[in-house]
Amino acid sequence: MKVTAFAFASVAATKQSILTLTAEEKAVLGAELAKWEQDFGTQALARGLLPHTVRMESRRSEVDIHDEKLQRLMDTKFQADLAQIQNPNATFDWNNQFALLNEDEFKAFASTSLNQEGHVHSQIDNAEQEVTVSSTRASSVDWTSRCNPPVRSQGICGSCWAHAAVGVAEAAHCIATDQLLSLSVQEVTSCSTDGGSSGCNGGSPDHAITYVAKQGLCLDSAWTYNGQTGSCGRQCEKKKLSIGAVVQVSGESALVSALNSQPVTAFVESANNVWKNYKGGLVSQCPGAHSEHVVIVVGYDNESFKIKNSWGTNWGEEGYIRLRRGGGGKGMCNIADRIAFPKLSGGPHPPSPSKPSSQPSPSMPPSEPFSPMSPSQPLSPSQSFPSMSPSQPFSPSEPLSPMSPSQPFPLMPSFPSSRDDADFRTHPSMSTSIHSPSMSTSKHSPSKSTSKTFPSMAPSEHMSTVEPMTSMSKRGCSGCNACYYPGENSCLRGFSQQECNDYSANYDTMWCAN
Repeated sequence: MKVTAFAFASVAATKQSILTLTAEEKAVLGAELAKWEQDFGTQALARGLLPHTVRMESRRSEVDIHDEKLQRLMDTKFQADLAQIQNPNATFDWNNQFALLNEDEFKAFASTSLNQEGHVHSQIDNAEQEVTVSSTRASSVDWTSRCNPPVRSQGICGSCWAHAAVGVAEAAHCIATDQLLSLSVQEVTSCSTDGGSSGCNGGSPDHAITYVAKQGLCLDSAWTYNGQTGSCGRQCEKKKLSIGAVVQVSGESALVSALNSQPVTAFVESANNVWKNYKGGLVSQCPGAHSEHVVIVVGYDNESFKIKNSWGTNWGEEGYIRLRRGGGGKGMCNIADRIAFPKLSGGPHPPSPSKPSSQPSPSMPPSEPFSPMSPSQPLSPSQSFPSMSPSQPFSPSEPLSPMSPSQPFPLMPSFPSSRDDADFRTHPSMSTSIHSPSMSTSKHSPSKSTSKTFPSMAPSEHMSTVEPMTSMSKRGCSGCNACYYPGENSCLRGFSQQECNDYSANYDTMWCAN
């Protein structure tokens, strides 16, 4: 304990202002910022994760704006170093989509996923409180090898609760029927309102599971996720799922038992520097105490629980994080505090481990390994299966909603994202360069930025009119008659001419209206 405190004090003493940097040190930091803007600037812009870095009361010079970006980047590097000291078995990297968000802004981003009134934790009537799956528990389970929907990206919208609920419903239906469907997260975001759920302002995964079990869901292709709360009025064919009532449990032992049957949702504390900068490995220390995010738990082994997040595939281990198990109580990052999943109904269920074991404690599981397989493939007594990498990423095709206007630095109005973040790197239909051809002429100079004060934009109807362009027209506007963003080949109808012109310095936006 004393060693940790000393390490913290030592790192804290190194935190500094860019004003103390030498010219050479500042130049190195500037080069790192330029690389970040090339690698992640477009993604951060599209997802609403790029702060304006301008004061509300007056204009600022390009030098001042550049210096603030440098300070924010240096602060994030410090945070990543501190997380590394506290978690020696994990790796952390400042070079991610959140790098220019300060601590308060990242906390606000992570905290929008649950409303603040507390009733998302309410008990659902008639919900089961005990795990009724087989008492046999394997030494390891990894559902990424079967019935595993792709990693999705929720964007700025606080819809993690909907992503988690849909993800476990898809998995449960697949386990019961051997059919993996891609269901509409947007329908749950817009239509599931019980338990205090409020779209992009947070909600209850437990009540969302109940909604899905009772109502069924449209396919994602019929009602695509757009990162906004929207309205519940879409007419599309609903798929009835082979899932039953929601089960609510807590504790690591119950979590392990449930995972032998299926993936589950869990509340976690994620609004901290560990989650912000996580790159890989085993997290053994988690700052904070308040749960504000919902994820999917997809497996465990002797040391860890494997978590599937909804922040895209460029975050963590291809969208996943591993948390140390065996801590007792609520578990690491509160992973075992609040667990929910739908009962399996109809069709075949997953095979049980072939060798029953004595009842283990969470810290001492049995020795027989197990990885979920197809119901038609029985498990031999000595067989174990390796974990497989996650599927191809989900690709949101409509604009993502920006954050609340109450943030210390209002975030960028959200640009549309027509593919998941992983697709910025490689895609079957694209070259393997970091940017698509339409982005090749984008400017990424760290010394250039907008000098106009922009208001923070809450989710609104006019943002929903942002749409991808598919045809070419005069002036290189691809058919857009408003603000054209070539980096995403999108028409930003919610932007004024002045806003469009101000953003052109860094992102080549152009005004295409008459």
